[in-house]
Amino acid sequence: MKKRFILFAAICIAIISMSSTVYQSIGIEGYTGSPGESNCRSCHSDFPLNDPKGSIKITAPTLINWNYTPGETYVINVTISRAGAKVFGFDFEALTSANIDAGTLSIINNDPSILVLKAKNGRTNVIHLIDGGKTANSHTFSFNWAAPRTSVGTITFYATGNATNNNNSTSGDYTYATTQTLSNTVNVMEQMNENTNISLYPNPANDYVYIKNETNATEKMNLNIFDVAGKLILTEKNLISNNVINIAALPKGNYVFRVEKNSGVEVKKIIKN
Repeated sequence: MKKRFILFAAICIAIISMSSTVYQSIGIEGYTGSPGESNCRSCHSDFPLNDPKGSIKITAPTLINWNYTPGETYVINVTISRAGAKVFGFDFEALTSANIDAGTLSIINNDPSILVLKAKNGRTNVIHLIDGGKTANSHTFSFNWAAPRTSVGTITFYATGNATNNNNSTSGDYTYATTQTLSNTVNVMEQMNENTNISLYPNPANDYVYIKNETNATEKMNLNIFDVAGKLILTEKNLISNNVINIAALPKGNYVFRVEKNSGVEVKKIIKN
């Protein structure tokens, strides 16, 4: 009987040990560094947060200038990098200024490397699954974020990352954290400039609009054109004074031209005949 008890105890210990190892390989929700939450360093604490030899970055190719359009879906990338690291993990949230869920997070094409779930605080998290980030030196986790259907003002992305040595423990790992603030294109459009250094003419326009920089004819400018619903319609990059913008393909109506330059941002309304 004593031998059986010892054998049973050994098996239990082995199972617990295996479970602990597996659990350490899965992201833990609620550790994004957002208000009221800790970050990965609460467990992986050997080194200071955001060691300069590594990094974490949030990118979104179609989120122009981090201005979201209500109801639109965007691909979000979280990239953790550190030379020599073997497995990477992450945790991500998108919150309103009231620190509640902003929009909807979802997996792309049933990606087996990540999981979307609710944390204990009721916030939706995206985390890594076992060996989801098992690549050398860096890893990018990609997922979908659908903006809220109506404007909720400023939204903040919170992300933490872990660059590990894959030794089945929390020792020797590096942790990183970052945030990214988003604004709403509708709010941007409401900020029309009356007295500015940029002229757009003619207005109303038919097929073409000329852009003129009154103070610096060679300064490069980027232009985003939005419709009245806040949807991005057209983007032009590296414009200079007296360049021509072709709007012939746009339907008749009102549009907002958002001009970005080194000296600032200017927003104007243009009528297309």
